[in-house]
Amino acid sequence: ADQPLTSRKVAFLLATPQQDGGQWDMIVSLFQKYGVVPKSVMPESSNSSNSRDLNNYLNKLLRKHAVLLRQMVLEEATEEEIQANREAMLQEVYNLLAISLGTPPTVFDFEYRDEEKNYHLDQGLTPQSFYDKYVDVDLDEYISIINAPTEDKPFMKSYTVDMLGNVVDGKQVKYLNLEMEDFKALAVKQLEQGESVWFGCDVGQSSTRDSGIMALDAYDVEDLFDVDLTMTKAERLDYGESLMTHAMVLTGVDLIDGQAKKWKVENSWGEKVGEKGFFVMSDEWMDEYTYQIGQRQSFDQRRQPCDQRMGFLFRAERAICIRDQVPDLSELRHRVRADHPHAGRQQNGVGHPVRQVPGTAKRIGERMHQVSAGIVDRCAAVPRGPEHLQLRRQILRLIYRTLDMAYQLV
Repeated sequence: ADQPLTSRKVAFLLATPQQDGGQWDMIVSLFQKYGVVPKSVMPESSNSSNSRDLNNYLNKLLRKHAVLLRQMVLEEATEEEIQANREAMLQEVYNLLAISLGTPPTVFDFEYRDEEKNYHLDQGLTPQSFYDKYVDVDLDEYISIINAPTEDKPFMKSYTVDMLGNVVDGKQVKYLNLEMEDFKALAVKQLEQGESVWFGCDVGQSSTRDSGIMALDAYDVEDLFDVDLTMTKAERLDYGESLMTHAMVLTGVDLIDGQAKKWKVENSWGEKVGEKGFFVMSDEWMDEYTYQIGQRQSFDQRRQPCDQRMGFLFRAERAICIRDQVPDLSELRHRVRADHPHAGRQQNGVGHPVRQVPGTAKRIGERMHQVSAGIVDRCAAVPRGPEHLQLRRQILRLIYRTLDMAYQLV
């Protein structure tokens, strides 16, 4: 209200006050604060299946609220008066959503049959207790990885977006920007561990809804109109030709000689689209129109706490070479194993954790911090030209190997 209607911020907020959908960190905030319910308890409505009219009228209401609030500020209303009106407006928003989508249940019963067809009835559940009992996924283990190859977003750096949060005191929207090869390698790694991958893309680009094909040659528009529509991924982002519009789930990948060729995608549009709700995405389409994944921070099925490992990637913004650091860590590993021959090895099929050996975990932890700090302190920026692309990839893989080597001991 302290800025004119012509300001870029006010114009941005009024252009589309809200829209359904969102970002990975936004859905995490909703789950963590409110929990979830089974679909049988809160079934679909016509507005949840087709939200165009809901968005239209909700945006009309929000713009009307903006008019009233700006008038109150202009007329020098008190903070108490403004706050009272804001709360009344939020109640109107809630009422509109509840009428359109249904009232969220606070306590409910859940009945189901297990794989052996045995009947179960679980009574008195809340959305939070249902999440804890039947979902039980620690969403804090996941981080948001993006691929945005624009000049204003150098790789190996983390970013946030102003005015994008959706929950008061919720999770901050934050991304780590990686090159596409590393972006896809993380997705493949998670799929190989048997875990699907949430991802965001521009689903309307070169895709077929009925047959479920996402491929750059799905339509031959350029030959039809005799025009050249070629743009780089960065150009499409910078000039507004593409943006993330939809989130789905990667459930499989076709690998040939270790290289992804196509991806299996589970959509949320029902079984009448694609192949019973599943799409096939070419790897080239993945490169051009996929922008975000939700990635587990740990890299193995043991789900070890690896916050330091991915946190390090956030800090290593300008890595160029860490080879002179690796021998020191290797020497430490040999020294630890000399002192404790069973450390880090298999014992009865289970890795014997070094943290059970007095003082060892602390020494490795301290050494890891020294290595991380030394890398960040000593590294210089790698040039952005294509001739240095392979070097940057080698550096990132070397970083992973260094951290993996340390955490195998911890």
